Amino acid sequence: LARLGGAGARLWPRWALQLEAEGRIAEALEVCRGAVPSRDTPAPSAEERVALHRTGRRIAKKLRRSWLPEVVPDIPVRRVQLARGGTIGARPAWRGDDRDRVVEEAVLALPGLRARGALHAENELWTSLYALVFRDLYWLPVSGMLPGPRRSGPRDVGTPGFARRRRADVDARLAEVARVGTAPFVDAWTGERLDGLVPVPRILAAARGVPGTLARAVLARLADEGWDAARGLPDLWIPPGERVAIPEFLPATIHECGLLAEVKSPSDSLRDAQTVWMRHLVDAGIVVELWHVA
Repeated sequence: LARLGGAGARLWPRWALQLEAEGRIAEALEVCRGAVPSRDTPAPSAEERVALHRTGRRIAKKLRRSWLPEVVPDIPVRRVQLARGGTIGARPAWRGDDRDRVVEEAVLALPGLRARGALHAENELWTSLYALVFRDLYWLPVSGMLPGPRRSGPRDVGTPGFARRRRADVDARLAEVARVGTAPFVDAWTGERLDGLVPVPRILAAARGVPGTLARAVLARLADEGWDAARGLPDLWIPPGERVAIPEFLPATIHECGLLAEVKSPSDSLRDAQTVWMRHLVDAGIVVELWHVA
């Protein structure tokens, strides 16, 4: 158990569950409360804390113990009415443009969202923005990290080491992005290959229009935690634009500001990584919504 607790990366919740399975329920509750940190058990990550809170609340109820309520941001919920289709692979399908689509693509097929230039963002948009914003930092003279022949980025690109080895430059660049936005960095790209970049028009156009505050909030986490942290980012990016009313939505109106949306079908629920991202973005002042498709 000590080795499991010290391994980090989402193992604290498993430690609590293992203790519970062994009948050591009070100890499991202490793990969830974070009462056992030591040299071998580092502090839990944000994702671990979400899982520990959920598990701890359940165990505390079983033991009839108190559990401190968690303060969480209020995430607006929107209902989306779509016609059911068949299946695509193992996933249920929904009708969009008179064809079966996975749920995110069926939502994006709605005319109002197409008019706003909505994009299934998740990973490609954000790793591309990372590459475009940090493009010149890829080639800083960092010992052992410069790329070899035919490489399109340094050896530590997309890892926590990228920011750690270039701390001052990364922080300065994030502050610049918040101040001037993303367009200057997208426009400066000259067509070279870059690790993380998906150089297609829809990605480049979307990257150019991401507000600086949103870009900073996302890129700060990706720089510090690496591209693995991109899992859990909201599904859709709806850029700023004219207000639209979408009959399939309740509430129906999408306002002028840009927003990020996590799309869930009836059988799906928020994962811990998604919860962490939504809280992080809301804390940064970004509009985030949860869309339930029925």
